[in-house]
Amino acid sequence: MPTVQLTSDPHEFERTARPLIHADPITHSVIATNLDRCLQHDVRDACWLWLDAGAGPVAVAMHTPPRGPYVATDDHGAGQQFAETMLKAGRTLDWVSGPRGGVGGFADVWSPAHGLSATTAMEQGVYVLDAGLRPPSGVRGSFRTATVDDSAVVHEWSAAFMREAMGEDRQPRLDDEIADGRLGIWQHAGHPVSIAYASRSLAGVSRVSGVFTPREHRGNGYASACVAAVSRRVLDGGARCMLYTDLANPTSNAIYEAIGYRRSGDSVMVRFVGPD
Repeated sequence: MPTVQLTSDPHEFERTARPLIHADPITHSVIATNLDRCLQHDVRDACWLWLDAGAGPVAVAMHTPPRGPYVATDDHGAGQQFAETMLKAGRTLDWVSGPRGGVGGFADVWSPAHGLSATTAMEQGVYVLDAGLRPPSGVRGSFRTATVDDSAVVHEWSAAFMREAMGEDRQPRLDDEIADGRLGIWQHAGHPVSIAYASRSLAGVSRVSGVFTPREHRGNGYASACVAAVSRRVLDGGARCMLYTDLANPTSNAIYEAIGYRRSGDSVMVRFVGPD
């Protein structure tokens, strides 16, 4: 029977999981980008897991606090095994995310073990852009790359994005994205009106994230134009684009489909809540 292995060493995990991640970089994009960041900054407070069937890993997961675990498999049984391993390791968590099957298996073990209920907090669509980008026309303003001078507004808006889109009160640091030139700004009349950034291209895939337009600027096509411009840079660099959308937000889904993204899968976030 396949067994789960766990390590806090991102280098060990990278050596072991690289073939699986590269074989399916869309499914493993979240794992790959978090692993990349931990390798660059030598982060050791995360845990990395893989299901070993004897000839290498067949499924992987991670837990990067304060975020909940990410289970990168649609296999219900693998999700159960990852949860059992995290229980034995004494991990503390409030939620889990990933493809529906794996998350369901994880919740089936974690919930009764702690006397908690599992509730779906968000359903997401996985969208892919291989080619055929269709930028919107007639959007006022222009695109530019963010610089360190934009750090204050970028971090303010990224925190607002986390509150609004993810329900999390935290402020992601996007210094690497700015330094690498991967964060784009759509500006109008000399002022930023929308932002988006792309992950580093890993296994030929880059994920567009953090798309945010303040409420006073919405309805003008700025987000569509910004995402299209960021996506164009990724495609021109030889990589494929992907992104996640909240399926409860028809506006964002329509925006991405209009510029050429197609839905290729689903992801779900499940929170664990007590009786009170």
